[in-house]
Amino acid sequence: VELVTAAAERRKGFARAALSILLRRADEAGQDLVLLAERGNPAEGLYRALGFEDDGVEGLSPRLRRRAR
Repeated sequence: VELVTAAAERRKGFARAALSILLRRADEAGQDLVLLAERGNPAEGLYRALGFEDDGVEGLSPRLRRRAR
């Protein structure tokens, strides 16, 4: 799944809402959620706040993982 928020719609909670749904479903399934982010992505703070942690690099992109809870 690729999640992109239009520039005019950023910082309105859409990405947080979408990720929260995905995280809930991943937790229910007992699965980790992994995402790739561009270096310097301004959403990194959101990812960290939602529990994502560094999990290596894939290609040129940092890989972040949020372990199932």
